[in-house]
Amino acid sequence: MLRRSPLFGTKTRITFALPADEPAGIVSVVGDFNDWSPGRTNS
Repeated sequence: MLRRSPLFGTKTRITFALPADEPAGIVSVVGDFNDWSPGRTNS
């Protein structure tokens, strides 16, 4: 699920959420912001 929250000006916060039981294991969000590298942005 994606949730979009407006911040200020043209900025937007995007929140990604998955059910606790799916998928089993590590999940990565990839895109232009991290050069399409899984695991590159850990928090």
